[in-house]
Amino acid sequence: MNNLGLLQTKLNDLVELLLTDGVQPADLSDNIFLTSYEEISYKKINGQVIGELTFLENRHSNDIIVKLRYYYSKDKKILKIEEEIANEVKVIWDRDFTEKKLVEEILVILDKFYNKDQISKFIATLPEHLKGKILNTQNIIA
Repeated sequence: MNNLGLLQTKLNDLVELLLTDGVQPADLSDNIFLTSYEEISYKKINGQVIGELTFLENRHSNDIIVKLRYYYSKDKKILKIEEEIANEVKVIWDRDFTEKKLVEEILVILDKFYNKDQISKFIATLPEHLKGKILNTQNIIA
């Protein structure tokens, strides 16, 4: 794939991320009817809804307890997913990280093919929260 095709793919990925809310709590709650699920709970902390799903997973002939935590914003967008196994927590997916990475990749590609004025015009078309993130990072228009 050439760089302009890659740019289009990255732009499509960014648009999809911005338009997608992610799996909703009601959909996850239905998992309680599956045999391996032990517990599903939701709570609200500082305006975020946090869902925690606990289930057993067989790994290497041993059942282990896995906890998945889903963090939601007030507007029902999934912000982050964590996995906890044996008290070790790792982030599986993070909206902010994914968004920032896509924007950085897009800016690098833009820098190769467009002048600063064209890039500034492109940035002006972005949602306000993305413009702020771009202007707050070291980037090609600084």
